[in-house]
Amino acid sequence: MTAVQHMVDYLLHHHKPWTPDRQIANGPTFKIAPITPQPLPRPQPRDAIKGRILTQLQKGPATGAEVADAIRYAHHSVNAKLSRMYIDGHVRRTKNSISAQTGRTVFVYSLKELRG
Repeated sequence: MTAVQHMVDYLLHHHKPWTPDRQIANGPTFKIAPITPQPLPRPQPRDAIKGRILTQLQKGPATGAEVADAIRYAHHSVNAKLSRMYIDGHVRRTKNSISAQTGRTVFVYSLKELRG
């Protein structure tokens, strides 16, 4: 008798039947995956915040927090957009204001004069 025949004989006649070693189901569970919600459409285009910021700065110089409160937008989004607008050369910024909450110096943004 070959080794393979010996193993087949052992498995068929001398082996105990399979039993689960834990109190679990005897096969995979096929649960339906939950439906992921689709993202809501943006209420405004991406550059709409830029227009709202520029409109607010036409009223006079302001900090990022003041602009965000006035246009009712997230502070971090407004500050990020103001920084980008400063890099692009649309606004000017100076450090001459003190934050009421932290006491730190904050940037004051104003529109650049157009030369033409």
